[in-house]
Amino acid sequence: MIGAVGQLLPVALAAALSSVPITIMLLILLSPRRRSAALPFMIGCVLGMLIVVVAATIASQALPPARAHRADRTLAVIEVTVGLALIVFGVRSWRRHLHATEEPRLPSWAAAVDHLGPIKAFGVGLIMAFRPKNLLLAAVIGLQLHVSSLKATASLALGICYVVLATSTVTIPILATLLAPARMEPRLGTASKMLATDGPIVSAVVLIVLGLVVVGAGLQSF
Repeated sequence: MIGAVGQLLPVALAAALSSVPITIMLLILLSPRRRSAALPFMIGCVLGMLIVVVAATIASQALPPARAHRADRTLAVIEVTVGLALIVFGVRSWRRHLHATEEPRLPSWAAAVDHLGPIKAFGVGLIMAFRPKNLLLAAVIGLQLHVSSLKATASLALGICYVVLATSTVTIPILATLLAPARMEPRLGTASKMLATDGPIVSAVVLIVLGLVVVGAGLQSF
């Protein structure tokens, strides 16, 4: 159980440091429709992440059962493939940021966030979980839970812990801002500027390191 938790933490960190949902969250909190859109967006993010993790866990049950004394090449191949995909995502994000010729600025779709109502905000939050990067990370979690051979209740608890940690960079700022707006608003502006300049690099580094770890775990099983 402790080993499974240790494997879960870096994956949750990679999901939590995803710049796209954090950017949308900050834009919503800085918009005039904060009170009507923030909570639906947060609920959509959490629910979407939960759906993806549950689906990945169920799908992993179709794989051959984990064996204590025999390396499972099917799992190893999947781990190496997923790890390489994470590295590719990280390197692409890094290169895109380094080759940017203009000053960091908000994406073109940012203006539309000011007009999000509760239903659209919920939908946007839900869709965030189905981006390729999140699907890959959910696949890693599904593989980890499969290999750990834990009981259903323990796997469920770990899956919920992952969702809580992976969405914490969205849920905590939203709840804190709604509870103490005057205290949080100056910090939101600072966080938005930092995210525009350093967010892509931080996310890229985390993805590359996590990808290397997953590839290494897969190679050990050959």
